Amino acid sequence: QADSRDFGWAAEILKELGALSISLITNNPSKLDGLTNCGIKIHDRISHRINVNSSNRRYLETKASKLNHLITLD
Repeated sequence: QADSRDFGWAAEILKELGALSISLITNNPSKLDGLTNCGIKIHDRISHRINVNSSNRRYLETKASKLNHLITLD
């Protein structure tokens, strides 16, 4: 598993704060799944805008292809 992060602690903090439904800024579908599986409703996903350039293009392409990140590479 490429990304073995546990989002349970983040969900517990959100629950403690009374935030059971959130807008989430992310391109990572694992964050969406992780928080949803822990009982947090994601009512809106806001795409994190990334400026693609010659220095980061290959890295971003890898994140999109191997980790299924929701990145637009214009």
